[in-house]
Amino acid sequence: MYNFKMPYILVLIPIVTYLFFKKSQGAIKVPGIQIIKKYSKGSKKHLLGRIFMYLSTVFMILALARPQLTTEGKVVKKDGIDIAIALDLSKSMEARDFNPNRLEKSKELLKEFIDKRPNDRLSLVVFGGEAYTKVPLTFDHSVLKNMISNITTDDITSNNRTAIGMGLGVALNRLKDSDSKSKVIILMTDGENNSGEMSPVGAAEVAKELGIKVYTIGIGAKEIAIPGFLELHILKIKNLMKIF
Repeated sequence: MYNFKMPYILVLIPIVTYLFFKKSQGAIKVPGIQIIKKYSKGSKKHLLGRIFMYLSTVFMILALARPQLTTEGKVVKKDGIDIAIALDLSKSMEARDFNPNRLEKSKELLKEFIDKRPNDRLSLVVFGGEAYTKVPLTFDHSVLKNMISNITTDDITSNNRTAIGMGLGVALNRLKDSDSKSKVIILMTDGENNSGEMSPVGAAEVAKELGIKVYTIGIGAKEIAIPGFLELHILKIKNLMKIF
């Protein structure tokens, strides 16, 4: 809905309208100058010129009145949970034991999963040799899905390594201050931890202390187990849609 910050200026519009279209009391005749006849009163050029001047003046008055677009705020209640997705972007995710490869299959599954979680806040963390947040917790799932569609292994510079503990650590940072009734990390990886300052075991212990559940999805194998993890759920890739 539009309104005006200075609506009193709009009173000028009827005044301008009156001045532009009132009949003049007389006219100045200039005999012998033929070109002036082209712009005499009643001619099309004269009429178009007056209309153009009138509209320009009206638009200028409207601009001075400072039109503003206001929207009615609506409170949308979302009674879901907070989920951080930690996705492996190491080079091994380009292996073609899935069609077309492990990463593309993971992205396909994640987008299907997102469609089934309309009331949840979701975040995306990516990792290889290091980890960072690609999308913070959000209800805007279209943004998240677009980001997932466009990511590649090149989004991680050190993609020849796999720092699972770092990926979990960044995901934990996304969730630790959340006041959601339930907090979950979905870890999607195809390999073993071989890099990073934080170990998977250390990340798992922090997750347990914070009451955050971690579901591990193995890509490229029937299932994947990470030794030392505490309170983790090890799932087959086909079971991603059934974890909640």
